[in-house]
Amino acid sequence: MEKVNEKEKEFRFGDWGPKYLMRGPKLEWGIVKIIPGK
Repeated sequence: MEKVNEKEKEFRFGDWGPKYLMRGPKLEWGIVKIIPGK
């Protein structure tokens, strides 16, 4: 098991977009934040 602090990761486009928590060869875990108009 791998522990990840979400605050240590950044969104791809600054304050929005995907934020990958874990990336591997077969699976990616993350959060997506969508802002209206972007």
